[in-house]
Amino acid sequence: MVNIAATLPQTLAPGVAGLIVLTFGFAGLFPVGIVLSVVGAFAVWPIKATR
Repeated sequence: MVNIAATLPQTLAPGVAGLIVLTFGFAGLFPVGIVLSVVGAFAVWPIKATR
């Protein structure tokens, strides 16, 4: 499960990036990357500690 969680984004990212480039152009990757970074930050913010 951990291996899938680590490698799945790396296998999907080139295809998604290609679709973004075809739709919005190369400059469209940057706003999408910013939005995904902020979403990721808010997703881990509630995690207080590990065991």
